[in-house]
Amino acid sequence: RCSSPSALALAKGLAVTTAPLARLHLSYCAITSKGMGALLDAICDNEHMCCTLLELSLDGNTLPSSNLTRLLAAFSAGSVLEYLNLAETGIKVSGVIGRITGSLGTSLIDLNLSGNEVGPEADTAPFAAFGSRMGVLEVLSLSHVALSSACLCALFSALA
Repeated sequence: RCSSPSALALAKGLAVTTAPLARLHLSYCAITSKGMGALLDAICDNEHMCCTLLELSLDGNTLPSSNLTRLLAAFSAGSVLEYLNLAETGIKVSGVIGRITGSLGTSLIDLNLSGNEVGPEADTAPFAAFGSRMGVLEVLSLSHVALSSACLCALFSALA
């Protein structure tokens, strides 16, 4: 388990490293919002991370929406990120689907959003627009996400 002091210590190291880190898996580490904020600040502020990080797994930790916004913005410009696992992080799936930009979509192959809430049930727009933004995405995991039939129809129409 990665307590907040451990996450903060890791963040300090990640903030200054120039090593070509390709994979960072922090699944189910019980990282608090504060620890997650520090980690994401370190990852997002270190230009080497966005240029070398191929896989990022944060599943099972708490990911506040402000940190999610920062994460997606950092990996939308010149990113090589291929695998992003945000399963069971407490995020809103429609928010992620709606914020995936063309730049992130050019490299992202596998996106796991399983076990999160959908977001506003009536809002199908993010799902309808997703197909045009998905780039090279091969795997979209939405296990244990209670998508409404309207969201499912919008998503399937977009992917067709």
